[in-house]
Amino acid sequence: VSDYFSFIQTAPSPYTGNSIGLIEWQDDLRTYAPTGATTVSPDLTKPEYRHLKNITKLDHTATRVRAQDRSAAILEFLSLTNYHYDFGVHVKAQNSITSVARRTKEDFAMVFTSGITPYTSDEASGPTEKFIWNYGTRVHHMAFQTEEIEETIALLKKEGMAFLLDLVGSETEGLRQIFSEPSQHTLLVNEYIHRYGDFDGFFTRSNVEKLTEATAKQ
Repeated sequence: VSDYFSFIQTAPSPYTGNSIGLIEWQDDLRTYAPTGATTVSPDLTKPEYRHLKNITKLDHTATRVRAQDRSAAILEFLSLTNYHYDFGVHVKAQNSITSVARRTKEDFAMVFTSGITPYTSDEASGPTEKFIWNYGTRVHHMAFQTEEIEETIALLKKEGMAFLLDLVGSETEGLRQIFSEPSQHTLLVNEYIHRYGDFDGFFTRSNVEKLTEATAKQ
Protein backbone atom coordinates (compact mmCIF):
# COMPACT_ATOMS: atom_id res chain seq x y z
CA VAL A 1 0.00 0.00 0.00
CA SER A 2 1.29 3.48 -0.88
CA ASP A 3 -0.20 6.97 -0.96
CA TYR A 4 -1.30 6.41 -4.54
CA PHE A 5 -2.25 2.76 -4.93
CA SER A 6 -2.78 -0.63 -3.33
CA PHE A 7 -0.95 -3.54 -4.95
CA ILE A 8 -0.55 -7.28 -4.52
CA GLN A 9 1.16 -9.89 -6.65
CA THR A 10 0.51 -13.61 -6.92
CA ALA A 11 3.24 -16.19 -6.50
CA PRO A 12 4.57 -17.45 -9.85
CA SER A 13 2.19 -19.92 -11.44
CA PRO A 14 3.33 -23.56 -11.43
CA TYR A 15 1.86 -23.84 -14.94
CA THR A 16 3.18 -20.69 -16.67
CA GLY A 17 5.84 -19.20 -14.41
CA ASN A 18 3.94 -15.89 -14.61
CA SER A 19 2.82 -13.71 -11.71
CA ILE A 20 -0.31 -11.55 -11.84
CA GLY A 21 -0.30 -8.14 -10.20
CA LEU A 22 -3.52 -6.52 -8.97
CA ILE A 23 -3.49 -2.75 -8.51
CA GLU A 24 -6.10 -0.25 -7.28
CA TRP A 25 -5.30 3.40 -7.92
CA GLN A 26 -6.23 5.87 -5.18
CA ASP A 27 -6.20 8.96 -7.42
CA ASP A 28 -5.65 10.08 -11.01
CA LEU A 29 -1.94 10.80 -10.56
CA ARG A 30 -1.06 7.15 -11.26
CA THR A 31 2.55 7.29 -10.15
CA TYR A 32 4.46 4.29 -8.87
CA ALA A 33 6.86 6.42 -6.81
CA PRO A 34 5.93 6.69 -3.10
CA THR A 35 5.90 10.03 -1.29
CA GLY A 36 9.43 11.28 -0.69
CA ALA A 37 11.01 9.00 -3.28
CA THR A 38 14.15 10.28 -5.00
CA THR A 39 13.97 10.36 -8.77
CA VAL A 40 16.97 8.75 -10.45
CA SER A 41 17.34 9.27 -14.18
CA PRO A 42 18.60 6.10 -15.90
CA ASP A 43 21.64 6.38 -18.12
CA LEU A 44 19.54 5.51 -21.16
CA THR A 45 18.77 7.46 -24.29
CA LYS A 46 15.83 6.32 -26.40
CA PRO A 47 16.66 6.23 -30.11
CA GLU A 48 14.80 8.95 -31.98
CA TYR A 49 13.79 6.90 -35.00
CA ARG A 50 10.66 8.26 -36.69
CA HIS A 51 9.31 4.79 -37.48
CA LEU A 52 9.02 3.94 -33.76
CA LYS A 53 5.89 6.11 -33.57
CA ASN A 54 4.20 3.46 -35.75
CA ILE A 55 4.64 0.85 -33.00
CA THR A 56 1.81 1.53 -30.59
CA LYS A 57 0.12 -0.35 -27.76
CA LEU A 58 0.56 -3.89 -26.50
CA ASP A 59 -1.75 -6.16 -28.48
CA HIS A 60 -1.16 -9.50 -26.76
CA THR A 61 1.39 -11.60 -24.94
CA ALA A 62 1.89 -15.30 -25.56
CA THR A 63 3.00 -17.80 -22.93
CA ARG A 64 4.31 -21.28 -23.64
CA VAL A 65 2.78 -23.96 -21.41
CA ARG A 66 3.17 -27.73 -21.34
CA ALA A 67 0.52 -29.80 -23.09
CA GLN A 68 -0.47 -31.53 -19.86
CA ASP A 69 -0.91 -28.16 -18.10
CA ARG A 70 -2.82 -26.31 -20.84
CA SER A 71 -6.31 -26.43 -19.32
CA ALA A 72 -5.06 -25.75 -15.80
CA ALA A 73 -3.02 -22.74 -16.99
CA ILE A 74 -5.96 -21.20 -18.83
CA LEU A 75 -8.44 -21.83 -16.01
CA GLU A 76 -6.01 -20.37 -13.47
CA PHE A 77 -5.74 -17.14 -15.47
CA LEU A 78 -9.51 -16.93 -15.99
CA SER A 79 -10.12 -17.47 -12.27
CA LEU A 80 -7.83 -14.55 -11.37
CA THR A 81 -9.07 -12.01 -13.93
CA ASN A 82 -12.16 -10.77 -15.75
CA TYR A 83 -10.93 -12.38 -18.98
CA HIS A 84 -12.85 -15.11 -20.82
CA TYR A 85 -11.80 -17.92 -23.13
CA ASP A 86 -12.29 -16.80 -26.73
CA PHE A 87 -11.03 -19.47 -29.14
CA GLY A 88 -8.20 -21.87 -29.98
CA VAL A 89 -6.46 -23.05 -33.14
CA HIS A 90 -4.90 -26.50 -33.56
CA VAL A 91 -1.86 -26.95 -35.81
CA LYS A 92 -1.70 -30.73 -35.86
CA ALA A 93 1.27 -30.91 -38.23
CA GLN A 94 3.39 -29.12 -35.62
CA ASN A 95 1.76 -30.58 -32.48
CA SER A 96 0.63 -27.12 -31.35
CA ILE A 97 -2.49 -25.47 -29.92
CA THR A 98 -2.85 -21.70 -29.59
CA SER A 99 -5.61 -20.56 -27.19
CA VAL A 100 -6.75 -16.95 -26.73
CA ALA A 101 -8.22 -15.33 -23.60
CA ARG A 102 -9.76 -11.87 -23.91
CA ARG A 103 -11.41 -9.21 -21.78
CA THR A 104 -12.55 -6.70 -24.41
CA LYS A 105 -11.31 -5.92 -27.90
CA GLU A 106 -9.59 -2.83 -26.51
CA ASP A 107 -7.56 -4.73 -23.88
CA PHE A 108 -4.47 -6.77 -24.62
CA ALA A 109 -5.14 -10.49 -24.97
CA MET A 110 -3.42 -13.35 -23.18
CA VAL A 111 -2.41 -16.18 -25.50
CA PHE A 112 -1.43 -19.67 -24.36
CA THR A 113 0.47 -21.97 -26.73
CA SER A 114 1.17 -25.60 -25.92
CA GLY A 115 1.71 -28.92 -27.58
CA ILE A 116 -1.28 -31.09 -28.38
CA THR A 117 0.60 -33.94 -26.74
CA PRO A 118 3.49 -33.73 -24.24
CA TYR A 119 7.16 -33.64 -25.18
CA THR A 120 8.82 -36.92 -26.15
CA SER A 121 11.65 -35.82 -28.47
CA ASP A 122 12.66 -32.79 -30.53
CA GLU A 123 11.78 -34.55 -33.76
CA ALA A 124 8.36 -35.84 -32.68
CA SER A 125 7.12 -33.05 -30.43
CA GLY A 126 7.27 -29.95 -32.63
CA PRO A 127 8.64 -26.44 -31.98
CA THR A 128 6.31 -25.46 -29.12
CA GLU A 129 7.09 -28.36 -26.81
CA LYS A 130 10.74 -28.21 -27.89
CA PHE A 131 10.88 -24.55 -26.80
CA ILE A 132 9.50 -25.46 -23.36
CA TRP A 133 11.91 -28.38 -23.07
CA ASN A 134 14.83 -26.02 -23.75
CA TYR A 135 13.71 -22.83 -21.99
CA GLY A 136 10.89 -23.77 -19.62
CA THR A 137 7.39 -22.31 -19.38
CA ARG A 138 7.57 -18.56 -19.92
CA VAL A 139 6.31 -15.64 -21.98
CA HIS A 140 7.47 -16.28 -25.54
CA HIS A 141 6.57 -12.99 -27.20
CA MET A 142 4.99 -9.58 -26.81
CA ALA A 143 2.96 -8.32 -29.78
CA PHE A 144 2.62 -4.63 -30.62
CA GLN A 145 0.04 -3.01 -32.86
CA THR A 146 1.94 -1.48 -35.76
CA GLU A 147 0.99 1.06 -38.41
CA GLU A 148 2.71 1.25 -41.81
CA ILE A 149 3.97 -2.23 -41.04
CA GLU A 150 5.93 -2.89 -44.24
CA GLU A 151 7.88 0.36 -43.99
CA THR A 152 8.33 -0.03 -40.23
CA ILE A 153 9.75 -3.56 -40.52
CA ALA A 154 12.07 -2.48 -43.33
CA LEU A 155 13.43 0.32 -41.14
CA LEU A 156 13.78 -1.95 -38.09
CA LYS A 157 15.84 -4.30 -40.27
CA LYS A 158 17.95 -1.37 -41.42
CA GLU A 159 18.68 -0.56 -37.77
CA GLY A 160 19.87 -4.12 -37.18
CA MET A 161 16.82 -6.04 -35.93
CA ALA A 162 16.72 -9.63 -37.19
CA PHE A 163 13.53 -11.63 -37.77
CA LEU A 164 12.60 -15.31 -37.70
CA LEU A 165 10.64 -15.06 -40.96
CA ASP A 166 9.30 -12.57 -43.48
CA LEU A 167 6.01 -10.74 -43.01
CA VAL A 168 3.11 -13.18 -43.27
CA GLY A 169 -0.51 -12.47 -44.18
CA SER A 170 -2.03 -9.85 -46.44
CA GLU A 171 -4.62 -7.09 -46.54
CA THR A 172 -7.00 -9.54 -48.21
CA GLU A 173 -6.61 -11.98 -45.30
CA GLY A 174 -7.13 -9.18 -42.77
CA LEU A 175 -3.74 -8.86 -41.10
CA ARG A 176 0.03 -8.99 -41.43
CA GLN A 177 2.47 -10.01 -38.71
CA ILE A 178 6.07 -11.00 -38.07
CA PHE A 179 8.31 -12.40 -35.30
CA SER A 180 11.69 -10.92 -34.41
CA GLU A 181 14.55 -13.11 -33.34
CA PRO A 182 14.71 -13.52 -29.53
CA SER A 183 16.39 -10.72 -27.59
CA GLN A 184 19.88 -11.63 -26.40
CA HIS A 185 19.05 -9.90 -23.12
CA THR A 186 15.56 -11.23 -22.27
CA LEU A 187 14.96 -14.13 -24.71
CA LEU A 188 11.67 -12.39 -25.58
CA VAL A 189 10.47 -12.23 -29.17
CA ASN A 190 8.76 -9.09 -30.47
CA GLU A 191 5.76 -9.55 -32.72
CA TYR A 192 4.56 -6.68 -34.89
CA ILE A 193 0.96 -6.97 -36.05
CA HIS A 194 -1.32 -4.87 -38.26
CA ARG A 195 -5.02 -5.52 -38.91
CA TYR A 196 -7.02 -4.32 -41.89
CA GLY A 197 -10.68 -3.31 -41.95
CA ASP A 198 -12.88 -4.97 -39.34
CA PHE A 199 -10.65 -8.02 -38.81
CA ASP A 200 -10.26 -8.48 -35.03
CA GLY A 201 -8.47 -11.81 -34.77
CA PHE A 202 -4.85 -12.58 -33.94
CA PHE A 203 -3.90 -14.76 -36.89
CA THR A 204 -5.24 -16.79 -39.76
CA ARG A 205 -4.67 -20.55 -39.92
CA SER A 206 -2.02 -20.02 -42.59
CA ASN A 207 -0.26 -17.36 -40.52
CA VAL A 208 -0.22 -19.34 -37.29
CA GLU A 209 1.30 -22.34 -39.07
CA LYS A 210 4.11 -20.19 -40.49
CA LEU A 211 4.70 -18.39 -37.20
CA THR A 212 4.79 -21.64 -35.24
CA GLU A 213 7.17 -23.19 -37.75
CA ALA A 214 9.47 -20.16 -37.50
CA THR A 215 9.88 -20.63 -33.74
CA ALA A 216 11.78 -23.85 -34.48
CA LYS A 217 14.72 -21.57 -35.39
CA GLN A 218 15.12 -20.45 -31.77
